[in-house]
Amino acid sequence: MLRVIAEAQAKAGDLKGALASSSMIGNKDERDEALTFAAVAHGSAGDIPGALATVKSIQNEDDRATALWGIAVARAEAGDVKGPLHFALNTQNRSTIDAAMEGIAETQVKAGDVKGALQTVGMVQNPFAKESILQSIAVVKVGAGDVQGGLQTVASIQSNVLKSEALKKIAAAEVGAGDLKGALGWSRKLDSPLEKSYALLGIANGILSKAPVDPIKSKVR
Repeated sequence: MLRVIAEAQAKAGDLKGALASSSMIGNKDERDEALTFAAVAHGSAGDIPGALATVKSIQNEDDRATALWGIAVARAEAGDVKGPLHFALNTQNRSTIDAAMEGIAETQVKAGDVKGALQTVGMVQNPFAKESILQSIAVVKVGAGDVQGGLQTVASIQSNVLKSEALKKIAAAEVGAGDLKGALGWSRKLDSPLEKSYALLGIANGILSKAPVDPIKSKVR
């Protein structure tokens, strides 16, 4: 019950009350979860010292990483990446650093800041997190009209599954932008059967997302 109250207080902006309620929770896991909400609320309100002090009081490493990820996203959306970045690097904790970097990079990608996202992702060591962000960057590049740049970014992804999924998204985005011929062109040159099948699936999705097309009248061969 106290955890629910603490989370409600954090969401309502009553940070002092949320911390007080959290401190009275006997169950360690529930207390850490409530403190995670409080830490992110502090970050959203711009109180970086308060947010980071709350993070330090969280015992569970995964919850600390989740809290810092939330703070990083909130601050990056507000244009501040230095606060959570500085704290993360000083923790010397790899999972905490990666969580902050991932949150910042994802926010930069959503804002269209590809250059900034690429710089941030360079500091992420977790392979899956790094390549998930690269996948998002590739799609953003294609959405901005840079198909070759998107494909080059995808080429740096080692995971076959993530790479194939990225190619599917790129193909769908390119077809959605009206370049069916271009998407078919590069997809046909793919050597991997898995990657090619995903790209063709993306093309199909792109076609379905547009107005109905009569394949008989299509000029693409």
